[in-house]
Amino acid sequence: MVYHTQCFTCHGCNSELRGKSFYSMDGNPHCEQCYMNSLEKCSVCEKPILDRILRATGKPYHPNCFTCVVCEKCLDGIPFTVDASNQVHCIDCFHNNFAPRCSVCEKPIIPESGKTETVRVVALERSFHVNCYKCE
Repeated sequence: MVYHTQCFTCHGCNSELRGKSFYSMDGNPHCEQCYMNSLEKCSVCEKPILDRILRATGKPYHPNCFTCVVCEKCLDGIPFTVDASNQVHCIDCFHNNFAPRCSVCEKPIIPESGKTETVRVVALERSFHVNCYKCE
């Protein structure tokens, strides 16, 4: 499009754009401030997301901001899970914090490396690893 210099204004706030950087959105010129305000904000740092948007738990994130709440490991492209309060955890931290603990060795009862399921023995309202459970 061609504009008179006095007509070349931001479609959002009407500020003059002559000699300034501008962004085209929906075919209309916008000043940098209006452009930045139109972008989705990261749910962690609240800054505009200029590149790739990672969506998880119904929220937008910068890929580097999407981290485990416990160890702060970046979870971009890595399996994760959420707790009852919708906080994001890497699988290891989730198991360490929420898995039942063995009454003998006190370690979490979690799947072996590379597996997704495990067996636990429950007796007398206590949990045990299969190898830790012994008849008395």
